[in-house]
Amino acid sequence: MQVQLVNYMRILLNILYYPLILALLVLSVLHGKDAVIWLIGHLTVYKWFGIGMGACFALHILSFVNKNLKFFQTFSHELTHTIFSILFFRRIGSFQVSNGGGGEMTYTGGMLGDTVIALTPYCCPIFTYFFLFLRLLAKDATAFMWFDILVGYTLMFHITCFVSQTGNHQSDIYNIGYFKAYLFIVTFWIFNATIILMSIRMGIWNANLYLFPLFWKDILLAWAWVSHQINYLLKNR
Repeated sequence: MQVQLVNYMRILLNILYYPLILALLVLSVLHGKDAVIWLIGHLTVYKWFGIGMGACFALHILSFVNKNLKFFQTFSHELTHTIFSILFFRRIGSFQVSNGGGGEMTYTGGMLGDTVIALTPYCCPIFTYFFLFLRLLAKDATAFMWFDILVGYTLMFHITCFVSQTGNHQSDIYNIGYFKAYLFIVTFWIFNATIILMSIRMGIWNANLYLFPLFWKDILLAWAWVSHQINYLLKNR
């Protein structure tokens, strides 16, 4: 009975996958654009955030940093797999990262969430979110400055990870299907970038409280418009 229920849920999620992802993509683009426009008009708010990104980029090109960068990139990749496996109630079997840059993690149990577990390392900057939540503890301008530097630094680190790791050769991607996988990655990259940019100006808690009601409002407006068009067509057919 439980297996049957999970199978029904899988079928339902497969049916809803593209409508939900496309809706999130459209909403993220709309409000991500607004976040970028606000950033351009208030560059001083993002000063330390930008300095953190620049510092990471500068260190990235230094040879002694590059020697260990592959290890940390792989570590963050496998750690993201692990975190989302735990969130979907999987049992972790192994977690390995080698000095040569190779890595692997295995899990067992559970029947849902495979797509999320497989693809979040390519679009979810876990270290950036870690510092955004720690940023809630900041009490003065000096603390905000250092947290913003760390948020910018870790975001640039994750960008270098995603650029170097994302590709058709990845089994995480080709096992799911290129179109389905890249649609997920692009959508959540835009969504996460929107959350991060908004969190710098208002904090991550307030950013979510501000953004998700806007998403819901837009969904209701879209549904009302579709309903109106359907009623109009039915009355005038």
